[in-house]
Amino acid sequence: MLPQTRKVFLSYRSIDRERVRPVAEALLAQGIDAWWDTWEIRPGDNFVSKINTGLDQCESGIVFLSTASLAGAWHQDEITILKTFAVDDGRPLIPVLLDPDVKVPAILRNYSRLFATDTAALIDAIQNRTANKPALGTPQPQPTRLRFSIHLHDLPNSTGIAVSAQLNNQPLVPAQTVAPGANFAFSYADFLRGNPILSRQEQHSSAASQELDLAKPFEAIGRASSANS
Repeated sequence: MLPQTRKVFLSYRSIDRERVRPVAEALLAQGIDAWWDTWEIRPGDNFVSKINTGLDQCESGIVFLSTASLAGAWHQDEITILKTFAVDDGRPLIPVLLDPDVKVPAILRNYSRLFATDTAALIDAIQNRTANKPALGTPQPQPTRLRFSIHLHDLPNSTGIAVSAQLNNQPLVPAQTVAPGANFAFSYADFLRGNPILSRQEQHSSAASQELDLAKPFEAIGRASSANS
């Protein structure tokens, strides 16, 4: 697929013609169809009709400003038309300064501008490119949050309990049946309250067996998970 040819209208005052020429030639060399009256209007042509055609066909407008440009009546009319296209049709409008101390007219002050020597930046602007912006990298994957939960259920008519695990509310492995010791209820209650079993000095004699009882449900889940993977 061939790249699209951009059509731009060059607006300037005739006194600045030779200062505009290098920019117009640089645009053509980069495949940008620059409408410049020196190239477009031949002897005997109706220059008003030609200018109107050039303005209508342009996709963007470049306004060259110099210390002498504000005195040009035709130049001011072209600026007004290009500004209208920019507001009504969204066509890009790029002010280009030929002199560093030029006074930018109020109608163009809200537009970012550049100097005539910045031809590379001008070409990028016409082509809708940003020269200084690095290439967009590959988006980083977002971490996935997982919800893992263990469920304990009493079994009717049995001293055992059913232990199951879920991942994101979906069953992870089949329920496992374990038979904890007599101290399980007490040690499990301590676990829920956040009281470490081994920190209770008065329970040193039974701490090991309580910890073993409390570990059984988790060991059952671990065995089931290993068998399921």
